[in-house]
Amino acid sequence: MTTRTADAEGLVTDASLAYYAARARGGNRLITVEMARRAPGPASQRELGIYDDASCRPDRLTAEIQRHGAKPRSSSGMAAATRGRHLRRDAIAPSPIPHRL
Repeated sequence: MTTRTADAEGLVTDASLAYYAARARGGNRLITVEMARRAPGPASQRELGIYDDASCRPDRLTAEIQRHGAKPRSSSGMAAATRGRHLRRDAIAPSPIPHRL
């Protein structure tokens, strides 16, 4: 799942904060934050990023979720099934086993 509310570099925006705060205010106590991209690229536009020191700073998002009594949980994405087809590079994945798609 992605909300595509991050900025072009994958940083948290006010829209990202509002989305997750609404879920925390609604009574959810464990908030799974959307999949985070591990590399910049055209297939990952406006998704949260964790690919460098600047993008891997969830302080604002964590604080906003916790302010409403919930705990954040991270999620990461992997496009292994389509690796290289649209990214034109090898995928970073936990398994070398190919997937037929």
